Amino acid sequence: MLIEQTVYFGAVSDMGTYFTDNGVPVPQDTNPAEFMIDVVSGDKSRGRDWARIWLESAQRQDRMAELDALSKSEPETSAKQDDEYEFASPFSIQVKIVCERAFVQVSLYRV
Repeated sequence: MLIEQTVYFGAVSDMGTYFTDNGVPVPQDTNPAEFMIDVVSGDKSRGRDWARIWLESAQRQDRMAELDALSKSEPETSAKQDDEYEFASPFSIQVKIVCERAFVQVSLYRV
């Protein structure tokens, strides 16, 4: 059974600092995605539990504080108002747009 665990969450530009602070410096001109894979599952891992390191990191605490602040600052919106329609436009508008497109297509082919 595969268990997904977070090993880093943040800006790609901050990833190098995070791994360097945790003992794995990022070489220059390295693809960040490939580097992260090498670190967490390759020989650069050095037997470290990166999920535990993340859970105990200051960076994680910062991200959680940011998420809490965002969730508290969002204005309350009515879910019913947002979900009144299944699609962004009502059915009648969609039919009108599709008919206009079909008319343009047919007109172009007649020329």
